[in-house]
Amino acid sequence: LVGSEMCIRDRFGELRHEIENGGSKERIASELGDVLFTLVNVGRQLEIDAEESLRHQLTRFEGRFRFMEERADANGGLESLTLEQMEDLWRQAKDNEQKRMRQERQSGV
Repeated sequence: LVGSEMCIRDRFGELRHEIENGGSKERIASELGDVLFTLVNVGRQLEIDAEESLRHQLTRFEGRFRFMEERADANGGLESLTLEQMEDLWRQAKDNEQKRMRQERQSGV
């Protein structure tokens, strides 16, 4: 993994360089693709399906976002919240998710 970590840093550095130096959308997209491809290869080395990992993360994101929407609806919806309030709700959603995961592990679910 040490070589992979260095490769990820290199690829991310190239992406950052394009962004910071006004690279074209095509160049930035190409560098982003390199970063993603490198991360997929890390998953492959670890015998982890990158696509399944992404699906799992999207499910978690959707759950957190629904949590935020439900809480925000009581106060006029997400549109009425400040960025700070949204970040607070996001942290609450993450904390809620982590508690639920701990409980599931403890109960053997």
